Amino acid sequence: MRRGPGGAAGWGLALALAALPAGEVAAQAPRVHPEAREIRGYQLTLEHLGRFEQVARALDGHRVAGRTRPDVALFLGLQAAWIGDAAWHDATVDEAARLIDAGDPALRTAVHGAGLASRDYVLTQMTLLLAHHVVVRAGHGLPTPPSPDLSPETNAFLARHGAEIHRVMTAFIRRVDAEAKRLAPR
Repeated sequence: MRRGPGGAAGWGLALALAALPAGEVAAQAPRVHPEAREIRGYQLTLEHLGRFEQVARALDGHRVAGRTRPDVALFLGLQAAWIGDAAWHDATVDEAARLIDAGDPALRTAVHGAGLASRDYVLTQMTLLLAHHVVVRAGHGLPTPPSPDLSPETNAFLARHGAEIHRVMTAFIRRVDAEAKRLAPR
């Protein structure tokens, strides 16, 4: 029997391992297209972290049989582009925001209830994915030069608030793990 992502290692370990390069000099496909100015210019703040957590908490009780909770589904969809070596474009933000606005009403309600526009939620989630990669590297004692995919302000924010980003993302990754276990075939 093949073990899926909800197996012993879980999604969290898979996400953490994905954040580490195969070797110190391993080349990584660009995660954000060089012309994606909106993504590259987004400035992550403590307020964004709090609102991201508020959305996650609002959806903690949201369960639909056979379906992944919508915030986790968006997260995995955004990350899936990287697995296919596809860089994000500003159009990726447009598409994801449209999915929130026209898709699952629970996600839309949670996002708007947290005081975020759909675009801001998407940009926060993208920036957290990019930032967590840097934070995990730093936590492993690996060199962490400023990410060209993040704004200078967000790179500076990482230096000051890396532990908080790691805490928020670790909690969210636990939610991803829980969804994988909930949806795993029995």
